[in-house]
Amino acid sequence: MKLCRLIAIFTVILLLCACAPAGGEESTVQSGGEIGSVPQQSKSEPQDAEKEPDYAPTEQGYELYDFPKPEFSAEDIAEFDFAFSANFVLTKTGDVYAWGLNDGGVLGLGLPENAMVLNPAKIEIGEPVREIAVNSGGYAAAALGESGKLYGWGLNLSACFPNEEKAVINAPAALDTDMEIEHIALDTMLVLCGKNGDVYICGCFGDEAMSFAEQYYQTGKIAESRSLELVGNVPNIKSVSVSGDCAEFLTGDGEVYTIGRIGRHTDFDKLGKYTNDKIAKTDFPEKIVKAKALTEGLAALSESGKLYYMGHDIYGIADSREELEASFADAEKNRITKPAVIEKIGGKVADFETGGGNIIVRTEDGELYTWGYDGGSFTCANEKSEFVLKPREIDFPAAVTRMSIGNFAGAAITESGRAFAWGSGYYCIYTDDTYAKSHTPRELLFGK
Repeated sequence: MKLCRLIAIFTVILLLCACAPAGGEESTVQSGGEIGSVPQQSKSEPQDAEKEPDYAPTEQGYELYDFPKPEFSAEDIAEFDFAFSANFVLTKTGDVYAWGLNDGGVLGLGLPENAMVLNPAKIEIGEPVREIAVNSGGYAAAALGESGKLYGWGLNLSACFPNEEKAVINAPAALDTDMEIEHIALDTMLVLCGKNGDVYICGCFGDEAMSFAEQYYQTGKIAESRSLELVGNVPNIKSVSVSGDCAEFLTGDGEVYTIGRIGRHTDFDKLGKYTNDKIAKTDFPEKIVKAKALTEGLAALSESGKLYYMGHDIYGIADSREELEASFADAEKNRITKPAVIEKIGGKVADFETGGGNIIVRTEDGELYTWGYDGGSFTCANEKSEFVLKPREIDFPAAVTRMSIGNFAGAAITESGRAFAWGSGYYCIYTDDTYAKSHTPRELLFGK
């Protein structure tokens, strides 16, 4: 019952954020800060784009901002990232751009919360950025500057930004951490990895974060401001990720460490704040080259090309059954307590990325597949269920080198230096005002 209540609360919160009017009865179009009309833009026509938009966000009272096309090309992009309502890119020169809906100030552009930004706009951080971290299921982001300074912005409802009392941070704020930071990750909590291997956390894990989310949307109050908490040391950290109840650390030696609960339903739920309240090694049968935390589990890629999953598989990442909905009420049916090989696709896996509850995989043969939670039939193109158990292959005109996936859209960059996206257009991923969804990749056109 507790899980069902939390799922219901989370669903209501998402619906309130994505569908409720953001204020105002009529929408206007902003062009470079001036009220005006949207200029005609060059569009790449998808083969199967919907004739009518899947939603009409401007009818919800959002204000459209049509800034000039950004001064970068797809070849300049180092990384794509998705928040719940916003899209981000980090360029190879360390610039961060954002577009989409500014819910909770997540765009970091200093605009009103009901701003809908069509084209990527540069976030003024003050220095080149070497890492960005985005809450894929929420409305917050962070950046690590080349100087080692940490910046945060967006909705701070779970007090994930240390000693910051504001609920909405509309532009990047420098966060005083008093430490040398090597890597960052962000969900309902902020995870910082020091150069000496010390790991600090600020914010809250799953159940506690859900209660603060419920509190915020009912009363407007956020969690009490917090300080960084030292939770352990991991030598030689290569990467870090965090989602839901679990933070994951991959070392340069191919070992995986975690703190928190890998899935909500484990034998250790009654231990308190975390399954592991200190960082502990999570054993895999072979060396791991990439690992990512999901909302309810952990995925990892071995050096032999095997993809593993462990945790509470409510989104069907590893589950092969035809029906999944019943598993919400029966945790025993989809609880994977030890790393299990995902056998849904043939061949070796070359790379993968995850959203909160979905996954995209690239095989060594260059094939791309995606499945899991579909966010309303957008990312995986399944019209019958929110849970896509059978991997859907995505065809690209050229080999993909980098990729990303969110709740409502996915994006990829090919070896020829072209950027593509697919899924819902509700949050302007296609950098236009059609808002249509496309089940096939559609090319993104930037300034250069």
